[in-house]
Amino acid sequence: MNAEELARKYYETIAAKKIDELPGFFDDEVSFRGPMARETGRERVVEATIRFTQMVESLEIVFVSGNEDGAMVVYEAKCADPIGTIRAAAYIVCVGDKIGQLELFYDASPFMGGMQESLGEE
Repeated sequence: MNAEELARKYYETIAAKKIDELPGFFDDEVSFRGPMARETGRERVVEATIRFTQMVESLEIVFVSGNEDGAMVVYEAKCADPIGTIRAAAYIVCVGDKIGQLELFYDASPFMGGMQESLGEE
């Protein structure tokens, strides 16, 4: 399976909420980087992915492109209010047939609303 196919299957698995299948996507030394977190290692990345999967009500893959080693995915994830729908891009680098690097790009401000309220900011 090339990176494009792996990336598509990974996000389809999240959309289907097949949490028990998530660990099989990641290399032992996978690194994750996003606007709000950075994690290294399969266990920590799987935990973060499970939290995301549980928060998502629905996920639509908009675009996937890649080759043998890497892929870009654009998707829309609908989350409960106050977050709403987020549009995100993911860059995935494969190590063999596993995800070795996952980097997310999205506007984190919808996630910050609760944090700002708790700090008394608006």
